[in-house]
Amino acid sequence: MTSKNYGSFDVSYLSANGYFYVEYSGAENELELILQSWSGGANWARVQPSETGRANDHYYAKFTYADCVKEFGAGFDKLDQLHAAAKNGDITVYSICYCTPAK
Repeated sequence: MTSKNYGSFDVSYLSANGYFYVEYSGAENELELILQSWSGGANWARVQPSETGRANDHYYAKFTYADCVKEFGAGFDKLDQLHAAAKNGDITVYSICYCTPAK
């Protein structure tokens, strides 16, 4: 959930040079990021990773800001919830973070 819905993710951290980074196990290349709005944005956007690989004995997937804008639109103030989900099959998600380059 986003902070406006009493969750822990603050959408003001999203920036054009950032990306979501997700570590998971299960089926490789099975992860997608779901961006959901019930407050006037795109109802349900499915974002495919721009990069995948292995790290820390898990799989990882990166979802760029541009990928999210392409699927959801730029109105992240309308983002209510985000999910890391399997397209098909089973996965276990270990971490989701939003990363930006050091200033």
